[in-house]
Amino acid sequence: MDHERDGRATGYALYRHNFDPDGFRGSAGVVEVVELAACSRQSYAALWRFLAGIDLVTWIAYERAVDESLPRLLIEPRAVQAAPVGRLWLRLADVDRALAGGGYSLPLNLVLDVRDDFCPWDDGRRRLQAEAGNTRL
Repeated sequence: MDHERDGRATGYALYRHNFDPDGFRGSAGVVEVVELAACSRQSYAALWRFLAGIDLVTWIAYERAVDESLPRLLIEPRAVQAAPVGRLWLRLADVDRALAGGGYSLPLNLVLDVRDDFCPWDDGRRRLQAEAGNTRL
């Protein structure tokens, strides 16, 4: 599902809709959110509104970040039974050093085009060639 404003995509959600046994000889609808990304609070809320509005769904499964704002969107924030999952996002401050320092277990030959406004010294195109255990940049 994607969210658009003025014809431009502002967010998306990847999800699965499954039916699991509910213990009463029936099945319960489950939406498993695999990934959700939004450029604004409005698109974030619209994506959750869509997911929460899917028919015949008993619960939504989602591994959320510690600082996720989903509970603040709800009238009853306790409706979210959360087990936050920590994820590590990082930015390479020295791409050349990181690529050259890696020991690659398989041969590879590829071109990387790096654009980073925060670390402009990393901008540029690089060819990475590696044999098992050996790297050339």
